[in-house]
Amino acid sequence: MLLARVTGIVIATRKMDSLVGAKLLTVRPENSKDEIVVVDYLGAGLDDEVIVAQGSAARVDGMENRPIDALIVGIRDLPNEKR
Repeated sequence: MLLARVTGIVIATRKMDSLVGAKLLTVRPENSKDEIVVVDYLGAGLDDEVIVAQGSAARVDGMENRPIDALIVGIRDLPNEKR
């Protein structure tokens, strides 16, 4: 798993049936300049710090047959003064 910050929203008017209802976001992992696309079912928003599972760890809990490589599994809580 890794910590990352949500940097954008991916709009896909057409996608596989198994991804209908899933929100796609771009995130930038900590200490990286690269961005990756992740699936979000938790409701993360722009600039949220999130916990991302990748690979087979992203395809658990009923998602085994979905083409998911990276999944938001948590939204990090931060004290108000650090936001």
